[in-house]
Amino acid sequence: MKKINWKNHLIEVLVVIIGVSIAFALNNWKEQGDQEEQERIYLESLRSDIESDIEQLDSLMSNCKRISASHARLLYFLKNEPASPDSLFTHTIMLFALPDFQANVVTYDALKSSGDLRLINSFGLKKAIFETYQRYGTIEQLEQILLDNMHQVSAPYLLDHFDYDVFQFTGVADAAVKAEVMAFLMNDRKFKNLVYANNGFIYSITAHYNKAKQRCIALKATLDAEIAKK
Repeated sequence: MKKINWKNHLIEVLVVIIGVSIAFALNNWKEQGDQEEQERIYLESLRSDIESDIEQLDSLMSNCKRISASHARLLYFLKNEPASPDSLFTHTIMLFALPDFQANVVTYDALKSSGDLRLINSFGLKKAIFETYQRYGTIEQLEQILLDNMHQVSAPYLLDHFDYDVFQFTGVADAAVKAEVMAFLMNDRKFKNLVYANNGFIYSITAHYNKAKQRCIALKATLDAEIAKK
């Protein structure tokens, strides 16, 4: 009977176990490397989105400042000696000016829909991302309120009391009609309240744009720090 060499068999078994372990370790290392690379790509894409949002929010706040200044001028005319009908008309038209924030949410939506938020290891970063995009939701709601106010209040009122054709031409007769239309508006309490309400909406949404911008700046700083670690 041939004697079994248990030592050789044990060595062979150990070689197989070590080989399998190494293979598993290499595979895990590759998967971890792939996930870290995917996380880096997501973070860089998020940073690009946030940078674009900051620029857009800056532009919107500048536009809101011009709209608010126009409303303030109109309110001044309502309280004091009115300006020319054409000047009043120009500022009245600004009641139709609506800011519209188009947030860059492609990367964020991709992270949520794919379940890849799990790739972001930093809890603080995840929290900052959620809070930033939650702020965007509040802005969307406020913009909808402003849009509804324009459709339901401002537009119907102005369409009822304005003859826009008159303000597109010049002439003595037209000037007289313009003066009559604007004189009515200047003495109408409903019009004054409409201007006050619209200016209040613009003031509120500007404040929310600024809060969103500050969150974006803080999120970008966090993203910069995380990307630097990769």
